[in-house]
Amino acid sequence: MGATNKSNDDERVAVPTRSSLCCWRTEGLYHAVMSEDEETGPSGSDIPPSASSSTGSSAKRSVIASTILVLSLAAITIFATGFVAGERRGERLGMSIGASNNDLLGRGHDAHDDRPTVAYQKFLVFAEQRSGSRFLTDLLDDHPQVRCSNEELNHPGSAINIKHLSLDDYLAELEKAYQRVFSKNGSSREDKSQIKAVGFKVMYNQGVVHYGSGLMEKLDEMNIKVIHLERRNKLLQYISEMSNEKDKQIKAEGKDSEKHIAHPTTPEEAERIRDEITVNGRPSKVLHFMQRKSEGDKEVSDLVSGHLDDYARVIYEQLSDKTEEEMAKLFNFLGVDKRHVHSRMEKIHRGKPTRSYFAEKDQEGLRVALEESDFAWVLDGWRM
Repeated sequence: MGATNKSNDDERVAVPTRSSLCCWRTEGLYHAVMSEDEETGPSGSDIPPSASSSTGSSAKRSVIASTILVLSLAAITIFATGFVAGERRGERLGMSIGASNNDLLGRGHDAHDDRPTVAYQKFLVFAEQRSGSRFLTDLLDDHPQVRCSNEELNHPGSAINIKHLSLDDYLAELEKAYQRVFSKNGSSREDKSQIKAVGFKVMYNQGVVHYGSGLMEKLDEMNIKVIHLERRNKLLQYISEMSNEKDKQIKAEGKDSEKHIAHPTTPEEAERIRDEITVNGRPSKVLHFMQRKSEGDKEVSDLVSGHLDDYARVIYEQLSDKTEEEMAKLFNFLGVDKRHVHSRMEKIHRGKPTRSYFAEKDQEGLRVALEESDFAWVLDGWRM
């Protein structure tokens, strides 16, 4: 309770003591909103508040109330500003992380949302035509956590022409291809969130050799993994390529009502190609093809091994004979679960002697030429 003094007009005036001021300051927010007609003298006192004390107290309370209001508004402003700044900083940080992930892993996009939704490991399959690459990509794509397509750089939406594209533009085409592959629909692909690896096939002549070491360095920098597929038996690769070209020509000329099938998926389709096609067996032509393809494999192998820290080499013959074992290695390489997978592709070269693919008049000459070459080992299946 405060002490009292006597004024000249004999009115008693309430003077707040230090303790009453402390109490007022402690409960300032309450007193700042009280109306003047609620005010009374000190609790338990019969001394009415005077005009001078009321005026002084009201002034003090107005000043303090104003101060509290200003401080409250300032605190709210500081908090709001800090929150917005923090949010913006978070957005910038998120964009930075997103860009990094896009370079390192890749980001998939939902069809109804432009924002990245799924991070995945990017990979490429380097291969030569008719080397068994469709068999490999089909196996990879059968895994629920992997999406693997074929020659995406031949896609209608791809404007690739390596003679006129800079390396940066080529890499931009690769990125478009990744998004196309990720976005493809399939009966078993409704849940895109499970996808952990996305890739497609790139042939040697689709930029691999053209951009060479510069491309390899970029792929290594971007953490794009490479699977390099090689087919050792170049004679069977020759037969496969020539058979495909000949069948395509026959269908184009209308000599056969059946549709050209580059990659048979039924035993009947494979059998028709196996039984009906014979190819050019001129020794010089065959050996030139085999030598050129072997040199191409070596060139790409040297590029890959010389510039990439993380790559996988796959031999088609081993993949064909030990599919489960070889695919387990590849799934580990891509960081996905081990899984039994199946390919729809039917093998053409099965149960038929290699020599039977050539005209009878060419067989002996080709056999002798092969026997005297570095490819003599391919004759193991000559009469089988």
